[in-house]
Amino acid sequence: MNNTQRKYEKSKLQWMLDHDYTLADLMRELTELQFADPEDSAQISMPVSELFAQWENDVGFGSEIWPCFKEWIDEQKVTIVIRNVNGDRITLTYDTWDDCSMKVCYDISDTEDIILTVCTGNTLVYNQTDSTDKISVEDLMWFFA
Repeated sequence: MNNTQRKYEKSKLQWMLDHDYTLADLMRELTELQFADPEDSAQISMPVSELFAQWENDVGFGSEIWPCFKEWIDEQKVTIVIRNVNGDRITLTYDTWDDCSMKVCYDISDTEDIILTVCTGNTLVYNQTDSTDKISVEDLMWFFA
């Protein structure tokens, strides 16, 4: 399992916590699915990993479930729009915050004072609206640290 997959798996646990579900709730759901039909020996003897995949795809918590991997990846993307003092616009997109924090300062190293907008997925994280309150590249490094 690579680092991105591990983060996705952790996000599933966080989703459960955010929606007030526990591991005991998950185990109860899986048990109910496993024994829904007492005469279905294939379902009863199904390996837990397969049972979980079936539950995740077809059932969920009352048909509620965390985002699929592709949706989650899209939510992790970071878009940064930078305008320099001349009004030139630079748009940078990174797959994750980790990628962003490592690369953004290198990608804009030629820029002096900037006006900054940062989004993850469709969520606005930071928007600097006052062009008189510019942020320096050094300050930007602290923003992503």
